[in-house]
Amino acid sequence: MRAKGRIQTRNMLLEKVWDMNFDPTTSVVETHMSRLRSKIEKSFGDTFIRTIRGAGYVVDAS
Repeated sequence: MRAKGRIQTRNMLLEKVWDMNFDPTTSVVETHMSRLRSKIEKSFGDTFIRTIRGAGYVVDAS
């Protein structure tokens, strides 16, 4: 939420959240984003996390 409205790359998320160096074969970020979306977005019926293809993710929550 600190980066609301700004693109967060997979690498940035891996380093900030999981303290991991970038591993191109890992699907940790995608797995957790999917789970987070199912918990948050299905409850509210709105999109809060957008995927920016080729760039990363953006949180658009108010």
